[in-house]
Amino acid sequence: VRVESTATDAVHALSGVVKVDIGATPPAITDIRLLQSIWHGGSSQRVTWETQGDVPQVHISLMLDDRYSQNLEIAIANTGSCLVTVPRGMVPGSYRVRVESTAADAVHALSGGVQIDDEHRERCLKYGTLLLGLPPRYKLPYAILRKVAVLAATPQSE
Repeated sequence: VRVESTATDAVHALSGVVKVDIGATPPAITDIRLLQSIWHGGSSQRVTWETQGDVPQVHISLMLDDRYSQNLEIAIANTGSCLVTVPRGMVPGSYRVRVESTAADAVHALSGGVQIDDEHRERCLKYGTLLLGLPPRYKLPYAILRKVAVLAATPQSE
């Protein structure tokens, strides 16, 4: 708060921080959830989160080493869920998703880690195709080939 003389604006003083409580729930973003632990460039991924208080719009971005890396969505309606497209050509690594209020950047939350690695996808495609005995030119959906590769790499109990 600034208090100023009515005779001259050269005479004034500033107060410290003044908090105003109107009884509203303070805005907050929590509990970011990702359905997949490994993401590939060009894929669509579901991100969900919880909010309280007034958070009408959010930004969704990727963070690498706790630093901003890439926007996924800008100023979208806060519905608690969004399907994002992973950019192609990302540096492989362990990323976190940040959901942030457009009104106040202090109102944000970070997901757990998600691995972004296009090379992993290519290895799964090659390995799954090889395990099924298919020629390299034969194309099956990635989800099927990934399951084949994961099952082959997982020890089976008798």
